[in-house]
Amino acid sequence: MTLLSLLITFGIIWLNLTGLSLLANYAIKDYAVSRIGAPLLLCLVFFFIEHFYGLGPQLWLLPFSAAISGWLVWKERRMLRQNIEVEAYRDPGRGGARPCEGCRGLLSDGLVWRRGLRRS
Repeated sequence: MTLLSLLITFGIIWLNLTGLSLLANYAIKDYAVSRIGAPLLLCLVFFFIEHFYGLGPQLWLLPFSAAISGWLVWKERRMLRQNIEVEAYRDPGRGGARPCEGCRGLLSDGLVWRRGLRRS
């Protein structure tokens, strides 16, 4: 059950980050830059606001943001297919066939870390 909830959580995070990057892509017109820049800008702005005014937990916002992000992903699914190298963290220099070495290392590092926590 823990792995299922972890998978659902990662799916919701991916959906919201993808929706945010698609929303930023309307202004920036470069998918890779909007994929990196939009979450970074959102975090910086809200960390600044949080420093002066405590926002508290915002879990009530999650269903609305997931619904809007899901609609944006469905509407712009053709753009996501065109930018599959960015979404799948693949190295376009090798034809996009395999994940890049850095991402493969991070994934295996995360799996080892997760496995080590269960044995404790």
